[in-house]
Amino acid sequence: REVIIRFDHEMDTEPGTVTWYPWQGNPAAYIAAWQHVVSIGRTVDPNIKWLWSPNRGTETTKLYYPGSQWVDYVGLTLNRNPTITQYKTFGQFYGDNQLVI
Repeated sequence: REVIIRFDHEMDTEPGTVTWYPWQGNPAAYIAAWQHVVSIGRTVDPNIKWLWSPNRGTETTKLYYPGSQWVDYVGLTLNRNPTITQYKTFGQFYGDNQLVI
């Protein structure tokens, strides 16, 4: 059976900035670690699928993309804007978080 692993999520801070997780702030190190772990996982079991899941989907996010051959699925963390009490559509909630890599 297929298993999806969301590994090192919400990585996409500005280079040099670590806010929540130790894998933030260094895109080159992040990509190297991602590719290393995925290559091991694919050797262990080809049914493991890898979910690359940045936080917001900004221009900085592109710096952390490990490459299409290393990513099976793309997710996105979206947090509610506390100044908006009700969204009428998903498009309104999703807003500017439409990143094309």
